[in-house]
Amino acid sequence: MTWLWMPITIAAAVFQTARNAAQRGLVKSAGTLGATLVRFLYGLPFTALWLGILHLCMEAPMGGTAPMFSLAFFGWITMGGIAQLGATALLLMAMESRSFAVAVAYSKTEVLQVGLFGWVLLGDVLGTASVVAIVLSASGVIMMSLKRSEEHT
Repeated sequence: MTWLWMPITIAAAVFQTARNAAQRGLVKSAGTLGATLVRFLYGLPFTALWLGILHLCMEAPMGGTAPMFSLAFFGWITMGGIAQLGATALLLMAMESRSFAVAVAYSKTEVLQVGLFGWVLLGDVLGTASVVAIVLSASGVIMMSLKRSEEHT
C-alpha cells in the first residue's frame, strides 16, 4: 500500500483546483469572507469524519492507541486554522483582482515559505540545490505577477 499516496495526491490536486474555481465564482454572490467561510464549513464534517476513521484504524487493527489531544494541540490547530482562513481570503482577493492562474501561482509560494520557515524557526540547513529551486520558483511567481506593459508604437 506504499503507492496509495500517488492517486490520493493526484485526486487532491484535481479537487483543489475545482474547489478554487468554484469558490472564485462564489465570491461574486457571497463576498470574499462569505466564500472563505463556506469553504471551511463545508470541509469541517469531512475533517471530523476522517479524524474519527483514523482513530478507529489506530485503535482496532493496529492494536495501538490513538494520540491524546492536549491544550497545546488545540492551540496549534486554532492558530493554523486562523492562518488558513486568512490565506484563503487573500487567495480569493487575488483571484478577484488578477487572473485565476496568477492567484494560484501566488498560492504556490509554499516552497519558498516552507524553506524560509524551516530555516528560521527550525534551523534547517538548505543545500545549494534547494536554494536554487526556491529562488527559481519565487522568480517564476514574481514574473507571472507582473503586469505586462503595453507598448504603443
